[in-house]
Amino acid sequence: MKQEHVTLKDIAKKLNLSPSTVSRALSDLPSIKEETKKRVMLAAKEMDYHPNLFAKYLKTKSSKTIGVVVPDLELHFFSSCISGMQKTF
Repeated sequence: MKQEHVTLKDIAKKLNLSPSTVSRALSDLPSIKEETKKRVMLAAKEMDYHPNLFAKYLKTKSSKTIGVVVPDLELHFFSSCISGMQKTF
């Protein structure tokens, strides 16, 4: 049975490494040996690891998301503004 969401701890357990080492390897930090990075990357791919973006947003306190409240999307002015925002970002 496949686990729903693979975590850094799961990869660390499989490779007998610490979760912080796995995190540093996935971040491609120079303090981690290339061999270790390759092992971690391969295991992450095999286990279908995807980083938890919500956890990242909480840690960095930034989601790079803009909320827009408009009274009526059917009015050409507001829909043009939103289209312009989407093209800019």
